[in-house]
Formats: sequence, C-alpha cells, structure tokens
Amino acid sequence: MKNLPEELDFLNELDNEDRKRFFNMTAEEKRNAVTENMLAHEEERKREENADMNQLVDRLASNSFQG
Repeated sequence: MKNLPEELDFLNELDNEDRKRFFNMTAEEKRNAVTENMLAHEEERKREENADMNQLVDRLASNSFQG
C-alpha cells in the first residue's frame, strides 16, 4: 500500500493478520482507529513545534540569536 494519506499510514505497519483484523472491523471501529492515528500525528507535530519554539526562546535568552 503505497502513497496512503497520513491518517492511514499505520496500515503499512500492520502485518497480514492485523491488516485482516482492521478490514474486518465495523465502519465505526475503523473510523476510531483512523481518528486515533490522526490525533497521534497532530500530537507529534505539536511536540516538534514546541521543541522548535523552545530552541528559539533559548537562543534569544542566551543572546546567541543572529537573525
């Protein structure tokens, strides 16, 4: 499964048994699984943004910011 949207990328990591289990889920269970994956991606983006902001603040506080 190539070129899946980000919210479905977890399907690439499933083994055959887990993939079968996913496709046998109800529509609601699939929706919940996709939603959980979307939230995980959003949390990761927020952590990265926070790390970038913290680094910038540290540079400003230490007067090493050079534009």
